[in-house]
Amino acid sequence: MMADSTVIRSEACMTRQSISLLAFSVVLPVVFGCQYPPMSTQTRTKSELVTGFNEQLAKEGRIEFRSWNGKWIGTDCDTDIVLRSGGIVEVVEYADAIARYEGKFQLDNDGVVSLHFEGIQTRWPVLMLEKDAKSLILRPKDRKVESEASGRRGYGYWPFRAFR
Repeated sequence: MMADSTVIRSEACMTRQSISLLAFSVVLPVVFGCQYPPMSTQTRTKSELVTGFNEQLAKEGRIEFRSWNGKWIGTDCDTDIVLRSGGIVEVVEYADAIARYEGKFQLDNDGVVSLHFEGIQTRWPVLMLEKDAKSLILRPKDRKVESEASGRRGYGYWPFRAFR
């Protein structure tokens, strides 16, 4: 009889250990996994974002972004970035005069946007394409970096938001 109760007790301990291990293996990924999605999810999301951007660009021929989170400020400090089919970018800076310059842009599969302008000393930071509930957004990849394109920028200049 004693042997039977020992077996039952051993099975009960094993069951408790199994439940504890199972709970730990489920809770641990949930607690720590919620902070940062797995890389494959981030990649898939960026890939879907880039695909959606390319489809919209093919359909509309252009996507326009405006500084100041898409709001027109009107105090000689606004800038528009227009990305067009064929990898063409046009930047329009509104100051005491309107400055327009064209170049090329490149969008990588990970959402990195590079703007290239020949013969112009204007330099733009490497940008990231993002999307929120409202629209597409462009912001510097390195959020500490400010573009040297204009000395008129201040707090709130970024992000550029798609409009129209």
